[in-house]
Amino acid sequence: DSEIARLHAEEELKIMIEGLDRSNDVIAKHLQEYEQAAADLSAGEKIELINELVKYQDHHTKILKYQA
Repeated sequence: DSEIARLHAEEELKIMIEGLDRSNDVIAKHLQEYEQAAADLSAGEKIELINELVKYQDHHTKILKYQA
């Protein structure tokens, strides 16, 4: 039973790590896009983009808490 539980835990960790890797890739992509466009944006547009990023990160955190 402990071996089965260990295998399940390892699989869950693997899935979580893969999910985090995908999320990190998405965040990195958004950050790169933001940095490229930031020079041409008004202050209001920059604030709007930052707010969207914060919403995404909050949503991601909720998903991680739900999975735990």
